[in-house]
Amino acid sequence: MSYRIPATNNYFGLEAVSAGPNSNFQTNLYLVSSSEATAINVNDLVVQTSKDTAKSVAGLTGTFVVTSSVGILGVAASPLAANAGSTAAELLLNTSQMVLLYDDLLQVYSITESSSGVIGPQTGLYKNYGLLASGVIGSTGPFQFGNAFRSNMALSGVESSVTGVLHVIALDPVEKGHYTTQTTGTATTDVRKWLVRLNSNVTYNVLATTSVALVANTSS
Repeated sequence: MSYRIPATNNYFGLEAVSAGPNSNFQTNLYLVSSSEATAINVNDLVVQTSKDTAKSVAGLTGTFVVTSSVGILGVAASPLAANAGSTAAELLLNTSQMVLLYDDLLQVYSITESSSGVIGPQTGLYKNYGLLASGVIGSTGPFQFGNAFRSNMALSGVESSVTGVLHVIALDPVEKGHYTTQTTGTATTDVRKWLVRLNSNVTYNVLATTSVALVANTSS
């Protein structure tokens, strides 16, 4: 993928990657409300709303923080324009009004750390970090790659936290083992890409719950 460039502060959200023989890229369709004013871009982190529908966290300002009332559904594998969803969409007829998500909590993703604060050297591994949902330095919004809008979310290395939504498991192989020499939290363009999983301690997959499953299958 041409945008996965080493030591470069370009942003593309959470890109699902294969990490071993058991990687199966599990995906499922979810409903999005027609009143959802925030577009869902490919590789956006997506959460469950109080209407039991899906929405991107891109509409939030700054670092996304998980709360007890927010369930993480997964990461967008397809885009959906603002106000283009429908809670009456049928699985067999109009899936274009739904969003396809990677929703396996064991899925591995590649993500770029933000130039506003890097993870730093190898000591930054195996910690939990926040996700910058919007306002990433050096980015003016979701960028267009071909005909599909992609996310501009980034990993925030300013501070590691038990409640951070992203758990770092390895330096992305595209970096060829070259960690940055910058101090953790430093604002710099000497950034890296990392392999992460969603932090299972602060997230939960609600695909199998009555609310989301029944809504998604209405009239299908």
